[in-house]
Amino acid sequence: MRPEDIQKISRDLAEGRFPAAQKRARSLAKRAPKDAALQNLAGAAFAQAGKHREAIPYFRAATRIDAQNPEFLCNFILALTMSGETAVAERVVSKSLTAMPELARLHYLHAQILHDKHDMKGAVKAANRALELEPGMVEALNVRGLAKSNRRQTAEALADFRAILHTHPNDLIAHQNCAERLNELGRTKEALTHYDVMLGWFPTTLMRSARLPLLWIREY
Repeated sequence: MRPEDIQKISRDLAEGRFPAAQKRARSLAKRAPKDAALQNLAGAAFAQAGKHREAIPYFRAATRIDAQNPEFLCNFILALTMSGETAVAERVVSKSLTAMPELARLHYLHAQILHDKHDMKGAVKAANRALELEPGMVEALNVRGLAKSNRRQTAEALADFRAILHTHPNDLIAHQNCAERLNELGRTKEALTHYDVMLGWFPTTLMRSARLPLLWIREY
């Protein structure tokens, strides 16, 4: 396997040339079925283009080759979740948490699955554990805030979204969530400050700042 082939795929992904990345990755993955990192990269070529279902076989192959790699495992679970394979994703998460109970990303993914299943209490509990292990994890704060919002714990949800802005002041999703929670609390003037920020950055920054599903991909 030539390093320049891997570099071409990584460059195509970085520059948004997804069809080219997918074509190269598919070919290389077929020629090297026992290369876990390459299988993961092939999955990423599809997942980054929103083709999560097509990414699943590659991420699954990567985890079968290297079952202890948290990057491959989390990408597999995320692809399952984004494809609507919630039951399968939950089984994989439960099994993986037994083997890797200290991996914060697994607890976050568990929280996201539980949120999607409308188990808000469980989602908050799983997100709490993720944040214990990795304080300030944006994804865990976000899913916990959403779960608390659904439980009508508006002030507590607002605190989570504000915590995101404390370290990521340009996160427009957090600004929107703050504005919505403040409106629910009747604090309209404060809500307007967040809407003003969003309008000031729309549309270019909004498109650039949209929080996409999180992939964990090794640099090549």
